[in-house]
Amino acid sequence: LGCERTGEGTEILYSRTRLVIAARAAGVEVFDTPFTDAYDEGGCFLDTVFAKKLGFDGKLCISPHHLAPIHKAFTPSQEALENALEVQQAMQEAQREGRGAVALRGRMIDMPVLKQAKRVIQWAKASGMLKGEVDDESGQ
Repeated sequence: LGCERTGEGTEILYSRTRLVIAARAAGVEVFDTPFTDAYDEGGCFLDTVFAKKLGFDGKLCISPHHLAPIHKAFTPSQEALENALEVQQAMQEAQREGRGAVALRGRMIDMPVLKQAKRVIQWAKASGMLKGEVDDESGQ
């Protein structure tokens, strides 16, 4: 691109978001660029959290110092996992009743919210929080 890389990464934000959009349109997973400061674990963690918010499924890693922060960023909290399982179960019940959306604790739950919940469940499985205990479709 010919741009100077900075710690904030604003110079590649457009490219990162375009990559996520293209991957989603193609139905494939997408991984973020590596964090380039090999010893800055805190910076790597913050950059990975941002990448996750942008919609990346993972992050490339160029340093063993980055493994723990990347894993931490993509491992959901217990609360996030419980919420995802609740969303999945509520949507399954709604779909059985022929509805495409449902209210859960005052929030509208529909297919995009369900897709995000399924991502959280997949991250939980990948991180070892769930060991095949939950069926992706039923939430059981």
